[in-house]
Amino acid sequence: QVVAGAIAAVADAFEVEVHSAPLDLLGTDVRLLTVVDVTERVRAAEALQRSEERLRVTLDATGDAIYDWRVDTGEVYRSPGYARMLGHGDDGMGADKTSWIDRVHPDDRPDVEARLAEHLEGRQPAYAAEYRVRRADGSWGWILDRGKVVERDAAGAPRRMVGVFGEVSARKAAEVSLLDRTMQLELGMRSAGLGTWRWDVGSPTAEHSPSYARLFGYDAPTRTHTFAEFMARLHPDDVPALRQQIAELHAGTRDEMAIDYRVRRPDGAAVTVLERGVPVRDAGGRLVRLLGVCRDVTEERAREAALRASEAERRALVEQSPLSIMVCDPAGHAVEVNPAFASLWGVGFDDIPPDYT
Repeated sequence: QVVAGAIAAVADAFEVEVHSAPLDLLGTDVRLLTVVDVTERVRAAEALQRSEERLRVTLDATGDAIYDWRVDTGEVYRSPGYARMLGHGDDGMGADKTSWIDRVHPDDRPDVEARLAEHLEGRQPAYAAEYRVRRADGSWGWILDRGKVVERDAAGAPRRMVGVFGEVSARKAAEVSLLDRTMQLELGMRSAGLGTWRWDVGSPTAEHSPSYARLFGYDAPTRTHTFAEFMARLHPDDVPALRQQIAELHAGTRDEMAIDYRVRRPDGAAVTVLERGVPVRDAGGRLVRLLGVCRDVTEERAREAALRASEAERRALVEQSPLSIMVCDPAGHAVEVNPAFASLWGVGFDDIPPDYT
């Protein structure tokens, strides 16, 4: 009661540990009380408990697992989440390195061991690897493994390493699917002679597809080009129209880029390119990105020019012919007459009734 009263009299509460023991003091039976301030120890224990609770909740929410590896003894602690992500029970995994590395896919194991060795030897500040591991049912799942040595001996040899396992099979499957679709799209664009590009406003370079690189004659590994490099390959007569469209996109007065221009490749070949682009704008309407596609239309434009020349020649022959000529569509309706026809029959094209056959 005396001790409790003394503690209650203190303004700030604190934690104490009280020990009591009988004592014979000069023939008199007394009790020896020792009171120890353990406030810091209790608070540290409470803080540790809260930290462990936060970690448990985080691991449960993310599905991740942690490990604590005594490199010097080979003993490994892995949280239950690791066994669960591989389809084992909570106690279905061994407590040593072998029980982990033996589950790594044979094709991935050399890279994993090399990355781990680089970190353990101090050549890399941290360890990180993505690899396949064998599940309990024999299938393969993808793991993202990140760790760091937290304790070394006096000679610098690793003694303890901690890390996190993350299950990334869904992401890897999505990446493979995306890669497949990208390759299919690239194959389709290559077959159609299409190339794609992307330019973030303010960036000195634009990204382009392999098909675009082939179209413009860039080196195959190159995936970017500068605006200056692009403009240098354009025919000088086509530059003003392109700059005008870009300015209108910036100003917000144009919704789409659509233009033909001529390009000189590094090998000297000249091609005509049809380019279409769409703007991406922020919430305020400011242009932040341009996405586009282009196609080699050299042969197409040459055929169109030849067709126009042929049509002009045909018209000239019809107009100048002394013969009376009427041109009709498949249904027999007149679509054209020449001056000789008008002179012979006394009617021009506008005088022929629409339903006349």
